[in-house]
Amino acid sequence: MATHIGIGFSQKSNVALAAQEASILAKKQAQQQFFDLVLILSSVHYNPADTLETVRQNFKQTKIIGCSTAGIILADRIETRGIAILAIKSTEIKFGVGASPSIVPGNFYQAGSQLAQSTSLNFGPNRRQLFLLLTDGLIENNSIVIKGIREAFNNMIPVVGAGSSDDFRFQKTFQFCQDQSLTNAAVGLIMGGEMKIGIGLKHGFKPLGKPRIIDHAQGNIIKTIDGQKAATVLAEYFGEDTLNFHAKRLSRMAMLYPLGIYIENEGEYLLRYVLDINPDGAIICQGNIPQGARVHIMLGNKDSYKQAAVDAANEVRHLLLGKLPKFFIIFESLTRHKLLGKSSLLEVQMIREILGYTTPMIGMYSLGEIAALKSIDYIAEPYLQNQMILILAIA
Repeated sequence: MATHIGIGFSQKSNVALAAQEASILAKKQAQQQFFDLVLILSSVHYNPADTLETVRQNFKQTKIIGCSTAGIILADRIETRGIAILAIKSTEIKFGVGASPSIVPGNFYQAGSQLAQSTSLNFGPNRRQLFLLLTDGLIENNSIVIKGIREAFNNMIPVVGAGSSDDFRFQKTFQFCQDQSLTNAAVGLIMGGEMKIGIGLKHGFKPLGKPRIIDHAQGNIIKTIDGQKAATVLAEYFGEDTLNFHAKRLSRMAMLYPLGIYIENEGEYLLRYVLDINPDGAIICQGNIPQGARVHIMLGNKDSYKQAAVDAANEVRHLLLGKLPKFFIIFESLTRHKLLGKSSLLEVQMIREILGYTTPMIGMYSLGEIAALKSIDYIAEPYLQNQMILILAIA
């Protein structure tokens, strides 16, 4: 019983050469010719169809998923341009992949359910232990997609993952599944077998001021807070001009001061970006908002972000009973990378100190992170979250 891991990366400007080099390096590191799973992470500088074609030529008969990202996290560096490949050959771990293409408003729940079904069919009758979701981060309400997946599995396995991104362009992201290059889609991976899961999830933000109550919310829109139009709470902190802000002017504020929604039964804050403000003062967020919850403006800094990464890695190590993982994947908010700047690599080094300097690892900067608020309870309700660092480790 053995698991072989290979990671390859290339920055060559030609898409075919980059995908070829990344594939060869992954095979060389794993010292294998045939693989069970390939995960592709690519910046948006490369044509996705051409990327996939070259990878498939190198990994015939292999299950493939992946997506675009604002940045690729490697053991020794962070790159905002390139193609990375994680290749796995295992006699211990079983894999199943699937896709839900053409997700549009009105079919979010059905898309999630369809994705769960197609992935399960590919996985077969093995015992399911984890569902990894890579969804288009620009989809209006991925919370409903997640709900469709979770309920299709009768809430019996953890759902984790992230939203694909395009490095603050907010125009078009892409996803990979088998021989399909997709957009406005979600792809999934089921894992099971002789494996143990460690999940760590943290953000490092603290609440400012007194709590307010969300009186009226619908989907991802907050209508009123404390009996007033929702944007009033922003105007109190950032001035009346905030009410006239639109998406582009809000982006910097959303990065520095997300909303913190307190989830009572979890005892944790769910972070939400403010995407826009409607003319009626309603706040549009990335992800569903629970009505009746307490809400704060949240604040963090570089030190608290790095400490959150350490706490997430320690949580993983604790859940693995101190055992080092076979490999781990980091899904981290792209805004954390922007805010950390040159400290981003130091954060990765701090994680590796806890989870092993020789442990194979890869990661991506995402537009929304997906996991239960308390990773110690794997099958608790998963949320679409913002400004998080999520570590998934397999031992």
